[in-house]
Amino acid sequence: MAVLADHYRTRYRADVTHTCFWLLAGTLHGAYLIFSELLQPGGEALFLALSYRFFPEAITHTGATAVPVPIDPDRGVNREDFEQHITARTRAIHLCNPHNPTGHTLSHRELAAIADAYATDSPWLTHTLHQLRRNRDLVEQALRPHQGQVSYQPGPATYLAWLDFHDTFGSQPAHQALAQHGVLLESGPEFGAPPRYARLSFATTPDLLNAALDRITTALAAPQKREPALTTGPTAHQDAVTAEYADLNPLQVRITTHRLYSEHPDTPDAAVRERLEVPSDADLLDIGCGTGQFLRDLDHDGHTGQLTGINTSAEAVRQTTTSRITALNASADNLPFIHPFIHGAFDIVTARHMLYHVLDPLHALREAARVLRRAAPSRPPSTTPAPRPAPTTS
Repeated sequence: MAVLADHYRTRYRADVTHTCFWLLAGTLHGAYLIFSELLQPGGEALFLALSYRFFPEAITHTGATAVPVPIDPDRGVNREDFEQHITARTRAIHLCNPHNPTGHTLSHRELAAIADAYATDSPWLTHTLHQLRRNRDLVEQALRPHQGQVSYQPGPATYLAWLDFHDTFGSQPAHQALAQHGVLLESGPEFGAPPRYARLSFATTPDLLNAALDRITTALAAPQKREPALTTGPTAHQDAVTAEYADLNPLQVRITTHRLYSEHPDTPDAAVRERLEVPSDADLLDIGCGTGQFLRDLDHDGHTGQLTGINTSAEAVRQTTTSRITALNASADNLPFIHPFIHGAFDIVTARHMLYHVLDPLHALREAARVLRRAAPSRPPSTTPAPRPAPTTS
């Protein structure tokens, strides 16, 4: 590796060290390794077409989309060729130089044009920045009439709003905004700030942002009660549930005991999957995801749709979250009004063994219906009675 570094420094005056080189079996092997680090489903990578077919396959192997950029060997490529294909989802540009199969060698001018297209304000970036500025202005305009209750100083280079709610919502403004008004804010203590602070992301669509701002301003306009903390009622109930599931070991013991010692063999998760006939590409939300085993089993069996779980237990969220499964701290009766919890976002919503923890199950079911995209698959109930165990004698 040191010899290679010396060669590039001497011949090309490149400022490189031996750590800049990988020893691989070939360029295709390198492409698979690099794309596996840079890309994920939903992303895009550009490549020059025509192309050796294995290069775009290295892109699609990650679940990303391979976007062809036509190359004319006589004219070469220019900045405009790339700009019209770069989008907000572009994560990489693959170049084969000399090009395979035409043999065209990219000149310094062409390489500089490609770098400019990716590094400067291309049309999609210009549009994105414009939208973020508009969203920042929406936040400022919505909160301005409530300056006595919330302070906001717009930052010059961010899509985040750092909000000071003073004592408007008591000691935990983010928790209040989430639990009472369905807006998911990060609380101040997450960033080392007092609990009166919260962070709002406005990197979303204007419709979703306006909906969130409407909920916040409605809460700010409502009279705030300054009563002593209740020891009974909804808050105490939720605190009790949260405390019960702060540690999931007792839950796992109950699950294991049921599996090992039930009088009749029963696998509830498998029964749910069979009953719903879950398609492998369905976007599924599991409310009260517990240990996350239900979602992990789906993922293990090759499920390709979006898998999302929610729970009020931070430990449950931690155990459920993987690279393929999204888990959030949220309540069944007040789903966050953010992606992916928008109207009609999921094909299937499950709530297994948890509705008895909810004070208002009907409202929780309405929230589940709100995020359903279409009715879940169903079968008419069987008219055949379940088999009964044979009588025994003693």
